[in-house]
Amino acid sequence: MYKTLELEQDVRFQRRDHALQKAGLVGMALLAAAGAAGALGGYGPLTRTWAQDARKTYTVRFDRFARHATDVELKYEFAAGAVADPIRIKLSKEYLEKLRFKRAVPEPLSAETGPDGVTFVFDVEDPQKTSSVVLILRAEGFGAAKSGEISQFIYP
Repeated sequence: MYKTLELEQDVRFQRRDHALQKAGLVGMALLAAAGAAGALGGYGPLTRTWAQDARKTYTVRFDRFARHATDVELKYEFAAGAVADPIRIKLSKEYLEKLRFKRAVPEPLSAETGPDGVTFVFDVEDPQKTSSVVLILRAEGFGAAKSGEISQFIYP
């Protein structure tokens, strides 16, 4: 004769536990997919983006997401014949509270500080050719950072 082992079962608890496990797995899968797509910083199709000014005189390429204490590049491309000498790039005060300017390529002629931000002034070699400017900044804050057409989110 076989003796059976009698155990109490809490079916309601088991169902809740199973549902919670499924939700956890789905959450982890979504987090992994977001990371692979670049939504959490790093590299991926969601990371890089670009914007144009209203007059379409320039395009700026940048990362949507950045990590605290890392460098961020803003790559400006000015259309041939669309800019006057000199080139002026303005970054808002709110933006510069979260990202600190490190350097620019080429070097700016000057930087004009005002109550609403800083304007960097660059020389144009030939206004009839495409001009490029790269600003390199350091992410020092957290959260949303916006200046003109640029909108970024800085993760801790």
